[in-house]
Amino acid sequence: VPAYGTTVTMSGQLQSLTYQDLRQLDGLNIQGIRRALYLNGSWPAVVRSDSKGGDLITLPDGTIWLVAQVLEDWNMTSHWTKLCITLQNNA
Repeated sequence: VPAYGTTVTMSGQLQSLTYQDLRQLDGLNIQGIRRALYLNGSWPAVVRSDSKGGDLITLPDGTIWLVAQVLEDWNMTSHWTKLCITLQNNA
């Protein structure tokens, strides 16, 4: 059963996926509306062996997005991560 921690409010930068991002995601069979999101810190995607990940992000417009894939992780040097997020049904 999914369990989520305390909500954290932070700023990020939302962008369209680049052609290279789309090529990287092509083999994952991720369907739906996707965007790139840049956040400070390290944000894992789903890590099934640790039962971690699957973070949900609520944007200011109220839409809910799932962290589907880490596209770039520069947390060790520049302290930011580029994520692929997928729009979730709010029904």
